[in-house]
Parts: sequence; structure tokens; C-alpha cells
Amino acid sequence: MVREAKRGFLDRFHIAAGTAAWVCCMILLALCGCSDDDSGSPSVAPEELSGVEIVSPGENVGIAEGQSILFQGSTGDGMGPFTFLWDFGDGAGTSTEQNPGYVTFPRRGTYTVTYVVEDADGATGSDTVIVTVRAQGTREWLLVSAGVNHSLAIKPDGSLWAWGFNFFGQLGDGTWTNRTKPVRVGSDTDWVAVSAGNGFSLGLKADGTLWSWGSNDWGELGDGSFGDRCTPAQAGTDDDWSIVHASEGFCVALKEDGTLWSWGKNNVGQLGIAQSGGGANTYQRNPVRVGTDHDWAMVSPGASHCAALKKNGTLWTWGYDRYGQLGNGTGFPRFYPAQVGTDTDWITVNAGGDHTLAIKSDLSLWTWGFNEDGQLGDATVIQKNSPQRLAGTGGWVAVCATYKSSIGLKADGTLWSWGYNYYGQAGTGTFADSLVPVQVGSDTDWSMASSLYNHVIALKTDGSTWCWGANNQGQVGNGTNANMNAPLRIRF
Repeated sequence: MVREAKRGFLDRFHIAAGTAAWVCCMILLALCGCSDDDSGSPSVAPEELSGVEIVSPGENVGIAEGQSILFQGSTGDGMGPFTFLWDFGDGAGTSTEQNPGYVTFPRRGTYTVTYVVEDADGATGSDTVIVTVRAQGTREWLLVSAGVNHSLAIKPDGSLWAWGFNFFGQLGDGTWTNRTKPVRVGSDTDWVAVSAGNGFSLGLKADGTLWSWGSNDWGELGDGSFGDRCTPAQAGTDDDWSIVHASEGFCVALKEDGTLWSWGKNNVGQLGIAQSGGGANTYQRNPVRVGTDHDWAMVSPGASHCAALKKNGTLWTWGYDRYGQLGNGTGFPRFYPAQVGTDTDWITVNAGGDHTLAIKSDLSLWTWGFNEDGQLGDATVIQKNSPQRLAGTGGWVAVCATYKSSIGLKADGTLWSWGYNYYGQAGTGTFADSLVPVQVGSDTDWSMASSLYNHVIALKTDGSTWCWGANNQGQVGNGTNANMNAPLRIRF
């Protein structure tokens, strides 16, 4: 989850500046042996809060211009509730969350990142880390998204590109013709986010508007219409969308105010709107708000279930649960979001075909759900109905749960995969399944990976795009229809 740091907590600085005169007066009184306290009791300064540290990154770090870093902090040994302040330096803003997530540094320079914690008794502690941002060459791609059998990507200039299967018009290029190489979608240069689903696509523009195209059997285009469409069209008039995800005939999204929305197919409650007046199993052709909460931080749709995190670090799931993918131990579907356990240290989650992956603030990886092909990575093929920590591994910063396989990115820039590998989607040079994570090559400069079904698109820190896996519809983008079992750079 890449995002800009929030610019909260500044009012606290303004208040401090506004009371400077009063503080100076109190200092003079103290030097004179005077006090406004008739009891004469000496004032006691709050103790220093120990144990406060920046957990990620754990040391000074160097990155390329425009790259993002995962930031997480500890609370120290004080008594809650706590308040937090991250100051990322000029251009990167501030945050008042303990774990701000990914922060992007927009330009080169040396940044002193400061993390301050204050407990209920006024005790404070802090830690710092130095981030050196170096100049970077021209980035080829900014964002990528892999659907069931088509692919989407955005260039740094804001242009949108697509390739692969196009029977439903999901490429958005005004045709119904498959493409084995990337083609440009229209002429607009204000695309900022994109998501490829099963036969349809979603995109966000810089003005916060939502756009959709492709298959519309279940209302997944979100504009109240019927019928497929082969060019992007705006869905509704709202201009405050911040995150959108397309999946198997349904969609989930977040708005800037932290509210959660969904639309499309709803046969097993995957929209989560049973408490919103939308019906437990009724499909929706327009976005419907999920509940009344406005503190959602991220959401991820699987094939027929969803997983989401709130800003307080809690984990929530809903939808189909035949294989334990909701993680609540019941095996029964749920038609609205319900919390999984009581932990408050989840930092990212990703829902797949019938399994789910998540990471905690200590960078440990947790997996649960269907496991017939080893997609849980625990060296077994046994289904798990609740989150289980993947033993012997750590340092995870991002995960991607696909149809029957999994992908993970570590803090050192290495990429790992496990599970189903019939089409070479593991990227390890073989077509054999793996019950445990296996490193994809030896490169240490991976920055993200996307996969919904059986092919993968990944980016490196230089913005180069690499694809592999199933290619029967040209979704790998190399001009052929041959499956690839190792990363192949897409150039044009």
C-alpha cells in the first residue's frame, strides 16, 4: 500500500509557537525562585519513554528518487493511549499513525526522518533515521495491474496502456481485438491508478473520478448501465475516490474520507452490504457504501471474498468461506465485515482465489484458507481456517495472493513465490509447484508485483516492467502466446 504521508499534527506546532511567550515567563519565574503554586511543591518533568524505535527501516537507507519506503514504529514501554508524530522532511510530509505504511520521497536529497511517541503520562521518546534519495533515470512504467488474462499499465506521463485478451473490450482501446503487445488507451495523460479484473477494468484519474470499461454482466462497471464497453467511461460523478480494485465480477473501493464501497456480483455476500440495506445476495450496478465506518485504510478483493484493514491495524473479512479464507474459523459465509481476532498490528492484507495473505508490523507473514497447491507456503497442503504465521521467515513488506499461488516481496528487494505453477507463474524457471517460498532469481531491486490469476507483472525500482506466466491470450505482452516460466522484460 503505497501512499503519501499525511500532513496531520501541524496544529500542535502552531499551538506550541503561540504559547512561547508564556513559556519564557515561566522560565524567568523559575530562575528567580518564584512559583505560581502556593504549595511550593517542585514540578516533576515527564520521564523519557524508552524503547521507542523505528522498526522499518531499521537503519539508514538509500533509495532512488520517487521510490517508496515502508515505515513502522514501536510504542516503547509507556502507558497508552499513545500519540505519534512522524516527520519525513520537506516534501514528504508528516503522519500521526504508528505505522504510516509506504511513504514516497518525491525528489533527491538527504532526509532526517524523526519519530516521536508520547504516552498518557506525558513521557516522550524518539528515534531518527536518515533517508538518502538519489537521482533516478527515466522510469519506464509507474503502475501495473494483471487481470485474469489481460494487463494494464500507467507510464510516468500519465498515459494508459493495455494488452492481452479483449473479447469484452477490457483493453479499452476502442476495439474487441486481442493484443500481444502493449497498446495505448486513448490520449489522456491524467491516469493515476488502474486495476484489471476478470474481463473488465477500472481506473482513477488525477481529479479523483472513477472510470470503467469491459464486461458488465453483473454491474461491475458501476455506472448503472447494461452491456459491455470497449472504451473508458466515467462511472458516476463523484470525484473523491482514492483506491479501486477489480476482481471476479465485483469491485471494492475506498474514498478519501475513509469510507468503503462495493458493487457488482454478490452471490455469496462478497459486497459486504447486508447491513447497508443492499441485501445479502443482491448484485449492485452502482457503488453502495459498506456500513457506516469511515476509518478503512485498505481493502483487497479475492475471487469471492474480501479482506480489509482499518486505520487502527485491525483485520476484517467477509464473503465466501468454504475453505477458511475469512480466517474466522467458522467456514460459513459472512455478508458484512467482521473482525478477525483482536490483533491491532496488521499492516497489509491481500485476498486471493480462496486464500488470504497478510503481514504484521514485525514484518512476519501470515496465511490461511485453501491450500491444495501449497499457496499458503507452510510446506503442507492442509487448509487453515485462521491466520497462521509462516515459520522461519521474516522481512516481508508486500504480498499478492493469486488464483492458487502467492507472491511476496521482502524488505531487501527480493521477490518470492510459491504454490501452483502449471503456467510458470512462479517465475523460477520451472513448471513445478512449491509448498514453500522460493526466490525469483537473485535480483534485489523489485518494487512491486501484481497477479490475479495465472500471469504476473512486476516492477523494478528503475520502473522497468517484467512479465511471466500464462500467455495464451498475449497477456505477458512479448508479442507471442507462449507461456513464460521466468521474468521477461517488456520493452517497446
